[in-house]
Amino acid sequence: MATLRRSLPSAATAVPRPGHPTAGAPSAPAQGSPLLRDALLLRLIRHFRLLGMSGAFGRWLLLLATGGFDPQLIHALRPAVPAPKATDPKTLKRASVQEAEIARLRERLAAAEADSESKGRALTLAQRQLATATDRRRVAEAGGKHAIGELSKLQLDAGRARAMEAELDALQEAEATLLDDTRRLAIEAGVLAAELHAEERSGAHARELVVSCHAALLRAQDDQRRCLEHNQATQRKGIARCAAQQSAMAADLRELAALFGRAAAQKKALAAARRRTHEESERRLRLEPVREPTSAVLTAEKQIASRKQTEKQERSTTNVAVKQLGLQAVPPAEIDAKTPTWLKRADMKQEAEKQKQAEVEVLRTKVQARKEEVQKAAVAKAEGRGGGQSAAKKAAEAKAEAARQATAQATQAPKPAPQPKAGAQAKPAGQAKKGAQAQPAAQAKPSAQAKTDAQAKPAAQAKPAGAAPATVESVPEAALQVLRHASTHATAYSPFSALGVPKLAAARELNTVNKREVLKKYRKLALQLHPDKCEHQYAQEAMVALNKAFAVLIPTN
Repeated sequence: MATLRRSLPSAATAVPRPGHPTAGAPSAPAQGSPLLRDALLLRLIRHFRLLGMSGAFGRWLLLLATGGFDPQLIHALRPAVPAPKATDPKTLKRASVQEAEIARLRERLAAAEADSESKGRALTLAQRQLATATDRRRVAEAGGKHAIGELSKLQLDAGRARAMEAELDALQEAEATLLDDTRRLAIEAGVLAAELHAEERSGAHARELVVSCHAALLRAQDDQRRCLEHNQATQRKGIARCAAQQSAMAADLRELAALFGRAAAQKKALAAARRRTHEESERRLRLEPVREPTSAVLTAEKQIASRKQTEKQERSTTNVAVKQLGLQAVPPAEIDAKTPTWLKRADMKQEAEKQKQAEVEVLRTKVQARKEEVQKAAVAKAEGRGGGQSAAKKAAEAKAEAARQATAQATQAPKPAPQPKAGAQAKPAGQAKKGAQAQPAAQAKPSAQAKTDAQAKPAAQAKPAGAAPATVESVPEAALQVLRHASTHATAYSPFSALGVPKLAAARELNTVNKREVLKKYRKLALQLHPDKCEHQYAQEAMVALNKAFAVLIPTN
């Protein structure tokens, strides 16, 4: 402490600054207070100690981070050795270092005091300049206030002048507007006078129009009353006609339901007859060994015959519906130069059926020839054995004839008719067999062929008792034209002519068709060309063409 006290010089007297609160009062260093000096020295010593402790603590942390608990760290953590003496070289060296540091700090302190003195002088100069600027500002403010007062006076005078000028301009504009309004009002007065004269003329014309409109209204009321009466009468007639049509439609629906019931019964009867025929053929096949080589052919023939009978039954049911209700029997299609797709498919199906039938006929011919060869061989063998075997020969021939007759019956089984038919009914198998046994071998063959032809006709084509079948001579001219068209496939005549439409060149001509007359002619021709009534070979094709024409003229959708 004594060394530090001696080393600190006495502070120079600070230059007082004008305007500072402490200006003119002596500072603490100037007074030479020993207490303040001792306090500063103690604070400096405390700072040095804290600096040494922080350095030691930093070294300890460095040792911990680098070496861990090594002997150096353990040595550093040992209790401190008692302070060395003042004559110790280390202490002297440390004291010299500290004196050098104190000298350096003293130099820095002197530099700081010189800097503070220069800044104090600059501050004094700045304060003097600020006082001068303040005085000048006060003078400028006084001049500004005076100028503002003068300017406000000038602005007030200018505002008054502008107000007077604006008022003058407004008065001039009002005068011009008044003159324009006066001129416009004069023009409008002339226009209004002309319009008044025109309104008077239009009023007179309007009165005339009111009178004429009243008369027209009276005439329109009379016409409306007459139209209302006519509409009421037409509505009553339409209601009555609709009621009649609904009753007729209900009757047609009842007839159609009954027809469908009969068709279902016919299908059931057909299935039962087919089942009985199949059982009979199976029984005969088991009893007659001669037919064993032809079982495959007979099965194919039975399938084709059953398919044909089903198709004929469906066509018969459809034709009966057409005959009774006038409905179309084929799907509607447009008549044009090309044949419809469904008709092409139907033709292809018919061609395939014909081809299958031809193949079956060829097989049947081969089987028949084989049977005849077997019979001839059996006859020759019997003749070679002796003349006493003529009875066995006759029995073999009768058995072969019975086999042929059973084959024909199985191939073309009769279809059950919905009503009792007469004329072309098939004979029972027992009678045919008995007749075949009674005749010789030379006469049995044509007899069996005749019976086969009689059995080949289905029951649906049989005619009612007492009604002669329609021949070509008894068919009317219109039906003959349709048959001629179906048989030749010519384009010179169309079924539309038979229905009362001479030409169907465009779709717009369908609107001119009298549908009631077309329906009457269609029903009449359908009854005449029905396959049950007409025996012409192209009756079915003619019926199809007629149905197509009717579907085009009167579509059902």
